[in-house]
Amino acid sequence: MLVGSFRDGHPRVELVVLGEPLLLVIDTGFEGDLVLPVALASRLCGPATGVRVRRLADGSRRDIPVHEVELSWHGADRLTEVLALGDEPLVGTALMEGHHLHVEIIEGGEVLVEPM
Repeated sequence: MLVGSFRDGHPRVELVVLGEPLLLVIDTGFEGDLVLPVALASRLCGPATGVRVRRLADGSRRDIPVHEVELSWHGADRLTEVLALGDEPLVGTALMEGHHLHVEIIEGGEVLVEPM
């Protein structure tokens, strides 16, 4: 189970990515696994393994560098796609598929992500 809190208008959880603890915003509008800022993705994941054309929230399309990493997710290793984009680490719905998300939408409220 991942535990976090609702802060600054967003649900947030801590996740260890390749040995580094990161605070990620849960973004239910993002259908992928993870987003990491470009410099952080390059440092943690190494060179990009490819590029994906993705439609962003503003409707524009961009070529986004993609990294693939093994991530420990609820006690099991999982091949995870990391998009290198933006300024803030995000976790999307693809990574949380098959999980229950509980968010108390109040500053300091509890956030839980747990397998169903």
